Amino acid sequence: TEMSVPGGLTQQTVHYAIDDYKTVGVRITDTGRILGFSTDNADVLLDKQVPVPEGERVTSFTLVDEPTNRFAFGLSNGGVILGQIKFNLTFPGGQRTITPVIEWPFGDDARVIHDGPVDRLAVRDVDENMMIIAQSDFSDVLSIRTYRKRTSFISDEIQLNPVAKSQILTDFSSDFIMLASNMRDLVLVGREGMARYYSIANIQAPEMLQQIRVVRADETITAAKYLNGNTSMLFGTDKGRMVQLS
Repeated sequence: TEMSVPGGLTQQTVHYAIDDYKTVGVRITDTGRILGFSTDNADVLLDKQVPVPEGERVTSFTLVDEPTNRFAFGLSNGGVILGQIKFNLTFPGGQRTITPVIEWPFGDDARVIHDGPVDRLAVRDVDENMMIIAQSDFSDVLSIRTYRKRTSFISDEIQLNPVAKSQILTDFSSDFIMLASNMRDLVLVGREGMARYYSIANIQAPEMLQQIRVVRADETITAAKYLNGNTSMLFGTDKGRMVQLS
């Protein structure tokens, strides 16, 4: 089945999500536009914009957890905002209806964590803990923030309480930030194919453990992600190759 791209092609797509019945999808663009649509005919069911402070813009996007459709945007003012796609299932008149919804589980105000635009972003949200890492273009400074989640007994609102913060000087300007779910293993990857592996078990004293080339010298990395379980990484190259590294 072919259909027009919901919202048009003037903005780049950074993520697609689809409901379990494969009848409703959500498209997220690089400017922070979020579009819910019917997979039958591309009719737009939802059209929202990430709440960005006046005068600022979206500078990056990362998927926090694919199974639960949690994501994060980085902003030009050093802020980060966390969101989640949900597909609400109802049966009005006995007819199954799926409605795409966007929620901001920690509020719709961005948390400023970095001195400069957040051009690269990694977020891990595991159990009661969260870690956010941000970096600007042409910079070797990484900002790290850790939080502990707390649920209010009064409102059931989930609050993020700051735990620790640090900045790391890496002398390595990365293009991809890869943070493992254990929040201790950090891999910085450059498009030219070099990767640095750090232990950040103590974010105040990170330790570089290894530097390796992960693709051939004549290749450029175009995509990088952890596989399920976070025991291995997958890299895509401009030559059409996929490289897995454990």
